[in-house]
Amino acid sequence: MVDTNLRLLVLGTGGCAHVLAGMMSSHRHVDVRVLTQSSGEAERWNSQMTEVGFDVVMRNWEAKKEKHFVSKPSRVSHDPSQVAPGCNMFIFTGPVSHHEMYFQAIKPYIDPGCIIVGMPGGCGFSFQAEGVLGEKLRKCFMINFDACPWTCHINSFGFGVAVTSMKESVLVSSLGGFTPGLLVKDPVKTLGQLLYEHPSLSLKGHILGDSLTNLDAILNPCIMYGQWCNWDGEPLDSAPLFYQGIDEIAAALATGIGDEAVNISKAITRLKPHIDLTRVLLVKDIYKSAHVIDGSNDVDIRSLVANDWDRAGIKHDMRHMETFELVPDFMCGHLTVDVPLGLVVMRGMADIVGVLTPYMDEIIKWAESKMGKEYIQFDKLLGRDVMETRCPQKYGLKTLDDIVNI
Repeated sequence: MVDTNLRLLVLGTGGCAHVLAGMMSSHRHVDVRVLTQSSGEAERWNSQMTEVGFDVVMRNWEAKKEKHFVSKPSRVSHDPSQVAPGCNMFIFTGPVSHHEMYFQAIKPYIDPGCIIVGMPGGCGFSFQAEGVLGEKLRKCFMINFDACPWTCHINSFGFGVAVTSMKESVLVSSLGGFTPGLLVKDPVKTLGQLLYEHPSLSLKGHILGDSLTNLDAILNPCIMYGQWCNWDGEPLDSAPLFYQGIDEIAAALATGIGDEAVNISKAITRLKPHIDLTRVLLVKDIYKSAHVIDGSNDVDIRSLVANDWDRAGIKHDMRHMETFELVPDFMCGHLTVDVPLGLVVMRGMADIVGVLTPYMDEIIKWAESKMGKEYIQFDKLLGRDVMETRCPQKYGLKTLDDIVNI
């Protein structure tokens, strides 16, 4: 039975936030609230719920069945003072680029014993929490999902959302202890109950592992590099396939970055044997654990990505010219998010433990040239734009003890 003293705040208004708001509020005596950064979104959601209610549809295509959760959050607001006070669990959803603003918004309302959840939190989630919350984080319990549990799309904003596929299991990591002061008893078990035990949650390892296993951060910038590093500047008539178009250059770089992440994890555990980073595997093995692909036992990362039908048809982000021809959009999230909030985080961890990262450096420096940014200077994270990243150095975390003892 779910703890009946739960007051949850969902941070964000995307598809995942819609699913959580409807599913979790269907439990009796569980108070679910939503915080958005837009007053207009809050008004739209509240208006829709007042007029037509709220519906989460879970679709099982193989069984040809649907399950509906007809429920709704108690409050939706862009004002944290209206929804955050008294909450004992805060669930971060949506783009990781919005998380810092949400951390700042809820900081005054974080009580000792609160549970902070990233669904997913992404690379450097714990570093950012430390940087914003400071001492308050020491009295909280943190959980990070390695991925969103569902593929979903919003049918109508504030009214309904459909879950079209669901993972069988999701890896979660944690930071903090199960102390008598926690406001939610056994947080991971409680989260599983709130999700109706599907997907199942598997608690594995220290939260540092999440910053070394993020597939988007490893793959997406490499695919961009492989496609466009030798581009001659001529416009195209159509957008190339993204994942299905992965080439040998991108695959080799992604494999190299994955190997560097493994080396970082080994350097950490050599000095801190009690830190469990066993989930930091070769990139192809991480991909196989996250995606169900037929006949994937002995194939390389290029084959795995190109034959992942969940990502079939996705194309490169492009900009339209006046002539209606297309050129690559180098300000898309594959660079502007996955590099500063992904690869640069890994690079920061490498600096701390003294691991060389030539593959990461090649991608980061190329991305810098396309975005007009500077993260690496003199082979260290000393560039002018480091403060726009999530690397540990941004938050004053400069030693292994600093990042381990958050």
